[in-house]
Amino acid sequence: MLHVIFVSFVFSMIFGHAPIILPALLGVAALMFYATRCAQVGMLQQRTGNGGSNR
Repeated sequence: MLHVIFVSFVFSMIFGHAPIILPALLGVAALMFYATRCAQVGMLQQRTGNGGSNR
């Protein structure tokens, strides 16, 4: 059980820091990577029906 907790912690750290590390490894401008991520989040909000409104 303890192993599962440590593995999940490691994976959460990898995925949490990927938006910072991945552009550096790929040699891509971080601004372009950020814009792509914002577009993906916007599409996800539209698909779930939230659309960005808090009503």
